[in-house]
Amino acid sequence: MIMLASLPVAHQVEGKIRGREPDIIGVDEAQTLESDTYFTSLLMQLGRKKRRTGDPSKIIFACNPEGPSHWLYKRFFEMPLNEETGAWDARYAKFHIPITDNLINLPEGYYENYVLPAVKNDPIMKARLVDGEWVDRPEGDSLFEGAWSDLFIVGDAATNKGMVPVTGFSTPPPAPDDPTKIPKSVHPMLVGYDLGGAHSSIHFKQIVPTLHKIYRLCIDELDFVGQYTPYDKSIPMVIERMLYWEKKMGVWFEWIHISDSSAFNQYRAEHGSYDVWDVEKISKRYVEENNLPQRFVIKMKECPKGEFSIEARVRLETDALVSGSSLVSATCKRTREMFMRLPCDPKNRLKPKPKSRYVHNMDSFSYPDFYYATRRTEVPGATDSVEPTYYAV
Repeated sequence: MIMLASLPVAHQVEGKIRGREPDIIGVDEAQTLESDTYFTSLLMQLGRKKRRTGDPSKIIFACNPEGPSHWLYKRFFEMPLNEETGAWDARYAKFHIPITDNLINLPEGYYENYVLPAVKNDPIMKARLVDGEWVDRPEGDSLFEGAWSDLFIVGDAATNKGMVPVTGFSTPPPAPDDPTKIPKSVHPMLVGYDLGGAHSSIHFKQIVPTLHKIYRLCIDELDFVGQYTPYDKSIPMVIERMLYWEKKMGVWFEWIHISDSSAFNQYRAEHGSYDVWDVEKISKRYVEENNLPQRFVIKMKECPKGEFSIEARVRLETDALVSGSSLVSATCKRTREMFMRLPCDPKNRLKPKPKSRYVHNMDSFSYPDFYYATRRTEVPGATDSVEPTYYAV
């Protein structure tokens, strides 16, 4: 027996399905359903009926992709994965069926004459309906609306796979036992800081000139926005992250640390010092205590900051997105959120809305890019072109 049910409102699902004992539940156009209630309420009705065979009851959600923020993505792509062990919950399965696999069931010419023209000027819709990708669309008042999409994300957040730094070697050589013989990366790592007592954001980036364009790669992030984290705790975490990337890539990087002028000229009465001094002192102590090379001592450089520097940085990042030269690792969750949700100032479309939590992420993300754009000659490797094939998932 097949029963059809219309369940357009989430709070009515439990009442309409209660008392049913189905073997299989199929949900069509599941991307239009508004909450996880459709999963939990329907799931509770499975397994209630004794079956003659050992096959388990099933619930199947058929949908066109939306974005990673949708509850379906979280339920079927993220929740089944054990983050600690990497094991997958075998009770869940996901299947990717792009439209090209279904052409035999579609009217002749439908794909070429209707689908492709409909998505021609909408890359997000094309990614969803043609390629079957889960891509979020920026919110209506987003500072980067029209420029940002998930197409600029490299890797897969669900499996914790992201982008790795460019070393200048197509295959990074293994690190020998003697650390003094570890090769140096052709391309340095730029670390952007937006520091503060209650809000700090840190980004690890690379600027990589290629034969075609200058790529701006966001490799890693540390986010302490909204949580008081003293520098005695956060700075050692920065150094540990630096150590991690050198060990992973089998090279040593030249580290360039960049912050805005407030780290240099705002006196912190509670510490009796300036941020730039505190960071260098704490990092130096940590390096000495752990017998690390001096390159891990954090000596900051000042990012130029003028009257219209905010607008200039917003314009710089927008241009990089439009040209396809800005790429973000899938593991940088806060950076992805920043591009999606940072609202613009209603009085100035080229400035972020004041007091948004994502302003701090925007600042630390854009300081390395703006430093490179204004002081390019001070960045080692800035003119060394490589083929754009070395960054990888």
